[in-house]
Amino acid sequence: MNEDLTKFNLSNFLFGESNDPLQAPPSFTKWVQMGSWAAELYEPELLASADARTTITYGGKPRPVINLCSYNYLGRTEWEHAVRPCSLE
Repeated sequence: MNEDLTKFNLSNFLFGESNDPLQAPPSFTKWVQMGSWAAELYEPELLASADARTTITYGGKPRPVINLCSYNYLGRTEWEHAVRPCSLE
């Protein structure tokens, strides 16, 4: 591969190397490996469970963060007036 890897996407690997859609083509695997450094820029390593308060690796060091993708990042799953309407009682 001598082309600009940043211009590729999955559609560049759908046809031609295999008839098995469940087997990743070798060129796709190589492309992912060659670009793995870029994923570290926007996908930090999660060091704990995906709770509201968790820890990630950032800049090579563990950092505490608030996970805004967590279902409970505001702690509202504990509020009775929020839980009661959702209960089956």
